[in-house]
Amino acid sequence: MYPQNYSLIKSDNLKALFRALTVVLLSFKSFLSDHVGSEFLNLLTIKQYQLLSENLHKTKKLYVYGLPGTGKTIVALKIIEKIRTMLQCKQEEVLYVCENKPLRDFVRQKNICLAVTRVTFLKASFNYVKHIIIDEAQNFQDGDGDWHKKALALTSSADLPEPGFFWIFLDYLQTSHCFPTGLPEAKWHDPVESLTKVVRNSSSIYSYLKQNMETIVKHSTLNIPRERLAELLHRATCAHAVQGCIEVVRRRDRDEIAKYVAQHCHVYLKKGYSEKDIAILCYRDEEVKAYRGILASEMKKSNISLRNTEEGLQEHTILDSVRRFSGLERSIVFGILPQVFQFREKILKNILVCVASRANLNLHLLF
Repeated sequence: MYPQNYSLIKSDNLKALFRALTVVLLSFKSFLSDHVGSEFLNLLTIKQYQLLSENLHKTKKLYVYGLPGTGKTIVALKIIEKIRTMLQCKQEEVLYVCENKPLRDFVRQKNICLAVTRVTFLKASFNYVKHIIIDEAQNFQDGDGDWHKKALALTSSADLPEPGFFWIFLDYLQTSHCFPTGLPEAKWHDPVESLTKVVRNSSSIYSYLKQNMETIVKHSTLNIPRERLAELLHRATCAHAVQGCIEVVRRRDRDEIAKYVAQHCHVYLKKGYSEKDIAILCYRDEEVKAYRGILASEMKKSNISLRNTEEGLQEHTILDSVRRFSGLERSIVFGILPQVFQFREKILKNILVCVASRANLNLHLLF
């Protein structure tokens, strides 16, 4: 049964109907949806919509500061789709660049643009590219060459009929290393837009993120634009009331940690979650290798198989490093952090933000 006024469409309520349809069309499937028939429809926030609808017509060069969980990659992909539609671009004329292969592979599966890592971007020729979108720029490094200079040259080439789009998405609060990124100093970032409404994480995880982000802004010794980030945090909000959970646990050794993870994975599977809902993230590749054998043995009891991100994101529980999982997410995340690691005093809070923001619903931090 439709409401009675559906049969009475006139010019005034037709406009209201069109507005409602536009809102639904500008939606994306929430990663907070479960996998047994219930789905949240996460509407683009006003700021996300403005980035898509207004800035594409205003500026070709843009820095987008996004807090963790605000949907930067989603917006980046929507921008690519809109560029292609608006300018009738071919797939190979729009380039997406990120630091890690797993995120590159995720974007390639969308089949909307070229997607490469920073290293490949510096090594290969892309003279046919007109528009470039940079994602997770805070994790870039400048050791292999000046990626920013190359991207700027390509999108400003005199051979183009008009300047191309060059947008950079970044989050200084998720900086996971102490090396130069190749980004210009923050004072040269102009124009700048921001995303501050968290749509990817449960409210409990958001609260934990907010606490750690505030500590970073107040006390970090990294080269970050504190005043600008403090202003973003002041405007930060969580878009929903999905509670989720967070648990911080201290265990004495790897065997205890492995048993804890395996036992909780078993419980989650009994509750109806699947293997592909779970990620186990270690700080370094060395830790991943050390835990693989121990965890595999414990996980066999629940028939859970482990894969890294390059072996496939679709059907298995992921065991990988925090850096390699950057830009990706799972409903349930176990973050395993060592008591001692290089630059710990400088980046511990950043690493905690990196790990926590990968979890949509439930987070377990183990030390």
